[in-house]
Amino acid sequence: MTTLNEKLEAKKLELKDVFSIDRFYEIPAFQRRFSWEKDNFDQLIEDLWEAFSSGKDYYFLGSIVLSKKGNNVYRIIDGQQRLTSLSILYAVLREFVDKEEHKNNLLKKIYSPKDELDNIPEKFRINFEIEREELSEYKDIIKKYPNINVNNIKYEPFKKAIESFKDFLKDKNNTQQIIDFIQFLNRKTYMVEIVSQEDDTAINIFHIINSRGLPLSNVDLIKSKVYSLLNNENEEEKNKYMEKWETLERDFSDERYSQSEFELIINFIRAYYKEDKARKSLYKEIEDILDKEITAKDFLKKLENLSEMYEGLIKNLDLINNFNVDNETKVKIKNYIILLREFYPSSEWISAVIFFYDKFKENNFFEFLFSLERKLYLDWLTQKSPTERLRPIYDVIKNLKANKSEDEIIKALDKELPKEEDVKYHLNSEDFYRRFRGALARYTLLKLEYSEETRNRLENFHNITVEHIFPKKPSETWKGKFGENFEKYVDKLGNLTLVDGKLNSSMKNKPFKEKIQKIKEKKEFNLNKELEEIDDWNLEEFEKRHKRLVNKLFDLLKLNSGNTGNE
Repeated sequence: MTTLNEKLEAKKLELKDVFSIDRFYEIPAFQRRFSWEKDNFDQLIEDLWEAFSSGKDYYFLGSIVLSKKGNNVYRIIDGQQRLTSLSILYAVLREFVDKEEHKNNLLKKIYSPKDELDNIPEKFRINFEIEREELSEYKDIIKKYPNINVNNIKYEPFKKAIESFKDFLKDKNNTQQIIDFIQFLNRKTYMVEIVSQEDDTAINIFHIINSRGLPLSNVDLIKSKVYSLLNNENEEEKNKYMEKWETLERDFSDERYSQSEFELIINFIRAYYKEDKARKSLYKEIEDILDKEITAKDFLKKLENLSEMYEGLIKNLDLINNFNVDNETKVKIKNYIILLREFYPSSEWISAVIFFYDKFKENNFFEFLFSLERKLYLDWLTQKSPTERLRPIYDVIKNLKANKSEDEIIKALDKELPKEEDVKYHLNSEDFYRRFRGALARYTLLKLEYSEETRNRLENFHNITVEHIFPKKPSETWKGKFGENFEKYVDKLGNLTLVDGKLNSSMKNKPFKEKIQKIKEKKEFNLNKELEEIDDWNLEEFEKRHKRLVNKLFDLLKLNSGNTGNE
């Protein structure tokens, strides 16, 4: 294992030496893709120009960490975003100088043309270990800019880099000033390079960098760990595996639960082997699993399989269309999954659903999903701790690994439901809306609206909000309807309903009939139909509706209680 005591070379280099004709760089397969945004490019060119125009003696561009591969080739361990951006900047600068000599000088910094007499192939200053799909566009930029159509560039970071640098430089119409800037860039802009002399230490250095606080993500580190464990594979096979990783990472890049979907899918593997909530970082736990439980190749196969199930079962729900159940049940399954996916405050449940499906396919799937959702909802409602709410999820995984049957797994979920009096107490709470910042109230109302829906799938849900029928800040007219203790009823379940979007503040204190009509115009929910039949909203109507909603929830949850409303 590489340690900080290993011999490393560190030295300060001018940018002309970083991009000298006898140095070449390779971006390893385990590195993330080039992904800087417009703000990064703007900041880079603005900082460089400010340092130049203010007459500074030098400008420091930070450090880069390299592993020497041999023959003047270095693997970029840290710094690829900056080095790639600088290579594009050199390409763009060709547009702003007149002399061919200057254009050729800039080209040589980032590209060595083919020499037929000496039998030397063309070489780019920066190369990619994996032939990523955007590589051809990068090569065109380096070789041909400005003789390319920027609008045809598909890879957004490359396009944004060119546009950002060009937009900044086009206002600097003094050619001599551009030449002076290039000289400043070459001779007064520095980087500190840290080089390992051992070719096989790249991955270990990568880990050391992370432990010292450089911003490498869990996914980056796991990718590097997997790559390092593919040591029995030839380079072609290793690159194929990494290309597959790149594809999955790109296809599941959407953010969900403050992480990418790809990280979410990796966490399913963690959940399966650890059978418990995370105790360390995702990287540390996956590293342990890879060292003790599963080979890198099997990890990648499992990752691909889980990605397919996640996409078909959770993300786009297409797998459910093939279930051998009636259409009404299919709609119910989809609504339960959407409800959990979009409104439950954790993603851990997905692993239980996917591993149940992986083992039993559609057999008793609806029954399992009903029992899991009921358990999760009731534990949330009765304010079990986040750790307690995770326990049934990991119990499902443990039971699956113990080869328990579908029925046994479902019965285990049904066994330890909260007491009905506790459920009743929490549904009747005066602060129901305020719990979990309104998230529990919205989930509950959507559950009432869609749990038994057999025709309409829950969709266009992002704008759905919770509205107070009796206003939170009532006028004197409204206060008179509920008496001096009106505040104890405002946030209770019976006073809440769904609305598509937000009700205009001017409508909140409008007369009841006018307010309900406005809510109906936005979107017609079943929950609101009964409100249309009420002449006025008063304490008596509130109490009747509250009791109806609580009783309906008990029916949906299949809890056998008698009187469940206010007493």
